[in-house]
Amino acid sequence: MSTTTPQIEMIPLSDIYSDDSFNCRQKFKDREVRGLSRSIKAKGLFTPIIVRPKPGPNGEKYTIVAGHRRKRATELAGQTHIQAIVKNLTDDEARNINLKENLERQDLTLWQEVKALEWYRDQQLNVFQIMDRINQTEAWIENRLLVLRMPAGVQEMVEMGHLTLGHIRSLKKFMNRPDLLGKYAAKLSERYALGNKNVTLAHILPKEKKPRRVRTKQEILDKMDDIREQFKYLNDTHPEFVDGNGNIIATRFGAWATGYINDDDFQESLDSLEIEIKAV
Repeated sequence: MSTTTPQIEMIPLSDIYSDDSFNCRQKFKDREVRGLSRSIKAKGLFTPIIVRPKPGPNGEKYTIVAGHRRKRATELAGQTHIQAIVKNLTDDEARNINLKENLERQDLTLWQEVKALEWYRDQQLNVFQIMDRINQTEAWIENRLLVLRMPAGVQEMVEMGHLTLGHIRSLKKFMNRPDLLGKYAAKLSERYALGNKNVTLAHILPKEKKPRRVRTKQEILDKMDDIREQFKYLNDTHPEFVDGNGNIIATRFGAWATGYINDDDFQESLDSLEIEIKAV
């Protein structure tokens, strides 16, 4: 059984068309390109680019499939030719190679991953068909396709890097309420952009007021017994029943009985009152 080793050719850079819209990265940091360019000048190019024999709009003989950044860095290094592997590929095959190579680098942004999957969506491929092509899990693909179902404004926030995948998943519940979806997405984006990297939807949703629970007659009688037990040492003295914060205990008791304050708050007033009395 024989294996075929890909043939590496030296191809003029002027013969290679770079379709940046095809590349899932789309944008490169100038710093990274300059750094790679210096490395190419000093040591050469270690990994050939991949091209296919598809003419470009300006008479180019090839179209680049993978290695857009390497090509740009080689041009910046002042070289005229680049090492390349020529493959006869369909659009689908070329797209798969581009995405797989970039995913293996594990430094794509969420938006770059989303844009890569957009092409598959436009080809009417379902999640399982995409799984076969890029070797990713169903959840990985569905989460990124969810971004493409979001309004354009929300997608822009993802592109800017101000919304995470966790934010998008939590916003899914508002897909049928575009007004709330846009409102909460904007708040998440604003806080995230200001440096609050741990902000979640729970932090910005309005706090639900718990309904007041009016105490039953038996609960009130039991609480009165508890108060008598706590202050039984007073005998027949009648101090002013005001806690350390100036709250009249009778008023606080009424607030507790009608559900405006909870057990802990009322007990805190009683304990404060006891401290005040014993200090006299």
